[in-house]
Amino acid sequence: YNTSGTLQWVSRYAGPAASGGDYGQDITIDNLGNIYVTGNSYGVTGEEDYITIKINPSGNQIWAQRYNGPGNNIDKSNNISVDLSGNVFITGTSKGSGLLDDFATIKYNSDGEQVWLQRYNGTMNHVDEAKSLVVDSTGGVYISGVSRNNTTGNDITTIKYNSDGFQQWIAIFNSTAGNNSDYGESIAIDHLGNVFVTGYFASSLSSDDYITLKY
Repeated sequence: YNTSGTLQWVSRYAGPAASGGDYGQDITIDNLGNIYVTGNSYGVTGEEDYITIKINPSGNQIWAQRYNGPGNNIDKSNNISVDLSGNVFITGTSKGSGLLDDFATIKYNSDGEQVWLQRYNGTMNHVDEAKSLVVDSTGGVYISGVSRNNTTGNDITTIKYNSDGFQQWIAIFNSTAGNNSDYGESIAIDHLGNVFVTGYFASSLSSDDYITLKY
């Protein structure tokens, strides 16, 4: 839409599964006006894959990249970001070979070629879901979400990768409220590199509260 709300163009994507759905989840724009969208799309295996698409300012698709995880099962991309060089970063949840969810984070270059892929399977080999991602000025990538632990329940899990995809650190937060569920939903960074995560935690058996963390 233009600044007056007049429709300028429509860009559609239909995945390879004739009867399967395709769902956009997040969107961002680079400094040249290119649009990047990510989400999930049913593939020929009958399950959902990551789908990431680059669209130029005129509404024409430049490239589309799919990702089917090692479990050949449900993969859902939740969040997308682009750096100043046009590299594209996505994260979400992806079935691993053990049929449980892992964090899966991918970096593509501006031409849609995969630069690296990093998966995170928590300490208990349980359900892990990345919800949010942000990129700093050096290409460092920060991801936050939730990781299941059989002892402490769901914990807020935050990971930093450098621009080459190597893990720099991981921070796991378990609230003191009886090892109840803690969920990281969104992440931000400041110009000093401090990291902020917000979400919610179960403060009792009947109610949830906001929680915000600074690293």
